[in-house]
Amino acid sequence: MASTTETEDDFTGRMFQLVTDGHLCLSVALGVQTGLFEKMAEWDEPKSSEEIAQATDSKERYVREWLGAMVTGKIVELSTDSSGVDRFLLPPRRRNALTRAGSTDSSAAYSVTVPALAEVFGKISNCFKKDGPKGVSYSDYSDIYWTATDDMTEAKYKKHLLTDIIPAVPGMTEALESGASVLDVGCGSGATSVLLAAAFPNSTIMAMDTSDEALEILQSKALKQNLNNITVAKQDACKLPSDWAGKFDFVLANDMVHDTAQPGDVLRGCYEVLKADGTFVMNDVYTHSSMAKNIQFSYAPMVYNYSVLNCMAVSLNEDGMGLGAAWGIEKAEEMIRAAGFTEVKLTQCPTDFDMMFVCKKAEDDLSTSQQVLRLAQLCE
Repeated sequence: MASTTETEDDFTGRMFQLVTDGHLCLSVALGVQTGLFEKMAEWDEPKSSEEIAQATDSKERYVREWLGAMVTGKIVELSTDSSGVDRFLLPPRRRNALTRAGSTDSSAAYSVTVPALAEVFGKISNCFKKDGPKGVSYSDYSDIYWTATDDMTEAKYKKHLLTDIIPAVPGMTEALESGASVLDVGCGSGATSVLLAAAFPNSTIMAMDTSDEALEILQSKALKQNLNNITVAKQDACKLPSDWAGKFDFVLANDMVHDTAQPGDVLRGCYEVLKADGTFVMNDVYTHSSMAKNIQFSYAPMVYNYSVLNCMAVSLNEDGMGLGAAWGIEKAEEMIRAAGFTEVKLTQCPTDFDMMFVCKKAEDDLSTSQQVLRLAQLCE
């Protein structure tokens, strides 16, 4: 129920602050994209705008104006030396969240997604019209967007995959150490695949995606680390090959099922390619399927907006279900069970705001015809 204590002036003030924060976010993204934060994070002594500009090969006037946003936004600290020259310092406590190199926090990369997603703002606006386009294509997004999402994924799984996610799956660490077969569905540029291959040399990783560019980046990463236990495959997650049936001990799907045109087909395919006692691990955004239940989450507006500008729109563009990023734990579990899994465990893992489903394939699961029928009903 809406609050009755908020006045019109209160909401006007809130809107003004929202717009101000939006502009500040764009300035933060500039600091990330230009490398200004990376350089400032190296210094424990405050520097002048001229010194910062020279060190980053930037124009001083642009740097100085950008610093104005950073200082008034309480991100960079300002001091004045004995000569009256303004000097600027990025405090140590803020550096990890604002830098890419070696960071275990993805806040910096998230900021860059804001201007990157805004590039499709006009096209998405047209999609709202009844006679407008169905959605947008992945090709509509710039390299800035893909770099930012890659950075987010790298930061998140570098921090959590080996210390939190894998240990939360019963028996997975031991199996990988001994040697197991893993399918990384929708692997992107290989954040999880490369980490797994490096940490568990006795295991084999099949990394699959539809993007040639992402797979090329993955192969480059594997080559640099001399990893020979990764196999790359260009493959649509909605149509996994029939000869992969019963092939893998583990199947991973990280932050990708809700993006697909036919998520039911993806989940069913993940079930099919598992061995009889295999495990499916799915990480996705932690929300509820009910919009009302998501009001409690401070990050929910970002999830819905991200979905409008990307997740839902790319799915609908392919005549897909348009599930959206906020499909929620209830819908997710329902669809996972409809795909055939009967042993389904939900864990809220510490990967920012993710949910993790750990699902076992059991011999007494539903028949293929029952699963297909149930998935078709859910996707209507």
